[in-house]
Amino acid sequence: GTGTFEDWITAVIAGAAAVYNNSGGMANTLYLSPDMYFAAAGLVTDSGAALINQGALSVSTLGGNIAGINVVTSYGLTTGIAIVGDAGAFLTAETPGAPVQLRVTEPSIAGFEVGVVGAFAAECYDDNRFAQIT
Repeated sequence: GTGTFEDWITAVIAGAAAVYNNSGGMANTLYLSPDMYFAAAGLVTDSGAALINQGALSVSTLGGNIAGINVVTSYGLTTGIAIVGDAGAFLTAETPGAPVQLRVTEPSIAGFEVGVVGAFAAECYDDNRFAQIT
């Protein structure tokens, strides 16, 4: 089941606490499979009392935040996945042999803003900085 709004907030906070307790890291991202994103986005509450920002999700970008934690939805995750963790615990690198280009994205006051376009891989270097929530 999808649970209630209060269940989701409790699970996110418990996952963030587990990350801190297990690694000393600060959870800053909630990774969701698309089905879990839509389950979370459809939740409502009539509770007006809260000590934290409850969050805001954008259906058009499948992102936003819950309790101040960034939400990233990945089509690569299988159904039923919700993981809270420290995005800084990923090492990201270019995939060997993939075509990568440096492109100008827009003019800027100091010249141009550029972006790297291509195939990349991310590898977690500390599993204790992530917690699957249910």
